[in-house]
Amino acid sequence: MWDDRKKKHFVNAILDEMLRGSFTDNNFKKDSWTRILASFNGMLTELGDVPMTKGQLQSQLSTRKREFTEFSTVKN
Repeated sequence: MWDDRKKKHFVNAILDEMLRGSFTDNNFKKDSWTRILASFNGMLTELGDVPMTKGQLQSQLSTRKREFTEFSTVKN
């Protein structure tokens, strides 16, 4: 389940990688996903949750993008 704390941590991990310059051609580099996954799964471990896969996080990124697009459309 993606509660607000997990969403916030995930978005912050994504933003950190973007600020590192690891987001090119609308994709993250392989080593970026390794860092995002390590950071996110570290937080999950602290919460006692089951770690996620790279595919699950990539799917979540697609969901966040879609929700942002929908929000932007409604807002305008």
